[in-house]
Amino acid sequence: MKNHARIVESRAADEVDVGARVTIEDTATGERRTFLIGSYQVLDQEDEHEVSYAAPLARPFLGAVVGEEREIEIGETSTSYRVVAIEYGVGAASSRAK
Repeated sequence: MKNHARIVESRAADEVDVGARVTIEDTATGERRTFLIGSYQVLDQEDEHEVSYAAPLARPFLGAVVGEEREIEIGETSTSYRVVAIEYGVGAASSRAK
């Protein structure tokens, strides 16, 4: 495994990346949803609050910052969401919310 490791650069702490707990808000309804973005290899597949970075819900938010809007298309449905909080680490000490 060590022979296949590669160094990846992480995004700034104020951008959505793997390991972030992200809260998004539907711009039409105001409904909020919070989820942890991670790797499908380590996430709890039974926990709806843990989402793979490759999933259609998470992928569009990678690199987004608080206040930014992104359009999500799942099937034939398109919904606009705004990032309202990004948290990293235990206790969300580096939380950024708007």
